[in-house]
This record gives sequence, structure tokens and C-alpha cells, in this order.
Amino acid sequence: MRAKGISLWHLCKSELYKVRHNRNIIGTICFPILYFLLIFTYLLYKGREGLFDHEIGSFPGNPWLLIWVKQTLPILSLTFPIAIALQSHSICDIEYQNDNIRFLFSMPISRAKLYASKVLVLLLLIGTLCICAWGSFVFFGYMLGLFIPAYPFGSYAIFRPATLILSRILLASFCVGIFQLFLSLRFRNFSIPIFTCVFFSAASIFMLTEPYGMYFPLCTYTDMASSHTVEELASYSRRELANVVLLGIFLLIGYMSFTPNVANGGLKKKFDRAIKGR
Repeated sequence: MRAKGISLWHLCKSELYKVRHNRNIIGTICFPILYFLLIFTYLLYKGREGLFDHEIGSFPGNPWLLIWVKQTLPILSLTFPIAIALQSHSICDIEYQNDNIRFLFSMPISRAKLYASKVLVLLLLIGTLCICAWGSFVFFGYMLGLFIPAYPFGSYAIFRPATLILSRILLASFCVGIFQLFLSLRFRNFSIPIFTCVFFSAASIFMLTEPYGMYFPLCTYTDMASSHTVEELASYSRRELANVVLLGIFLLIGYMSFTPNVANGGLKKKFDRAIKGR
């Protein structure tokens, strides 16, 4: 097949082939499963006296919100964006090794098609990560109720609010992922996207109560971690509308940064020297 006949579908398959053996990608997808398993194990140990004890009184309240959300989401809201940043950088990392990006652009394939293939595969990876996190959240929650009958997880309808929560997480994660893709394309450096993600994740804690925090994608995770009712967790607001607008903006500036030329090389070198302590 000649290069000019390569379709977007074949480009996406090529991208998937490159990332499926990437340890960072596999690690990020497994991360939420291991995280919820650790929290599940910790809560089992903490409530070990009530294991399989059907005589003990039921927990007074919604265990999904008062136990499971309270124990899992605060830490996850700070670490989840970092996993997305790792995925975004891994999409670009192979091409930037040995300057293979120039060879990619030398092929008679449009820049828009190349960029679209990376975006689609990244969205697929982020979607897989979010679904793994959502499935682990629901599964280990129900399992905790089976092992400790005092926690009536099965007495509360969780599917509809959990689906709405998943849609909010997906939208915020797509926005964060495309922004991190822009940083990776712009600076072609591992340290800058990760450092930026860690900084903004910490800053979102303080920006949540500010009016402009509504337009900061990472505040979506912090907002969900600090919710006090199921309705707050599952309800849409202007925050989601702002994420849609920002997603479009980040897609555009990411496309503008997708070139074979090294951008801001001086800033990259200065940042690397600062990280290494010169």
C-alpha cells in the first residue's frame, strides 16, 4: 500500500500497536484497579471485626457516600490527572525519540490526519482508564458490602448516579488529556507536562472555591472529592460547559503545535537543567 493511501483507521491501528506494549500505558490503566483494591483491603482490615457478621446493626447512612467516596476520591482526585498526563506524553514519546517525528512528516500524509489519529487513540486510552476506575469503584464497593454486611451498599441504587459521575469524569479527563497532549507536542519533554499536572492538581484544591475555579478542568476532580451528597456528585453545572469549550480550544492549539520542528528548545534545556539541579 502506498503511503498516500493510508487511511485514518490504519493510522489509529498503528498508534495502538505502538502504545499497547508501552509500560506507562499499561501501568496507568492498571492504576485505578490497584488503587481501589488497596483501599478495599484497608477497609476490610479496619472493619475486620464485622466480617461476615449478619447480626451487627447496619451502618446509619449511605455507605457509598459516607465511606467509599470519602475514603477513595480525595487521593484519586490528585493522582488521576497524573495518570492522564503519562498517557498523553506516551502518545508522542516514540516519535520524538531519535527525531523520528521528521520522518513521520516526510510521508505524504496530511498533518490533520496524523494529529487526528493521535487524538482519537488518546481519547480511547483515557476512556479505558476512566471506565476501569468507574468499574473498580462500583465493583469493590459492592464487594465491601458482601464482606461486611453492616455496610448496606446493595440497598442503594448506584447505577444511574455512577453513570452520571463517569460522564463528568470522562469530560474533564478528555479536557486534561488534550491539554497535556498540547504540552507534550509543544515542549517534547517529559518533565514539563508532569510538573505542570502536579502543580495544577495541587492548585485546584485552593481554586475550587474561587469563581474562576469553575473554568479550571482539574477542579472537577476536586469538586467531586469534596461533594457531600450524591446529587452534588452526579449533577451537571457550568463547569461541564466550560470543559467542552476548553476541549475545543486545546484541540486547536494542540494541532497548531503538531509540527516536525522543535519548539522552545531553549526553554526545554533551561527546565531540564533546573530539574537536574544543573
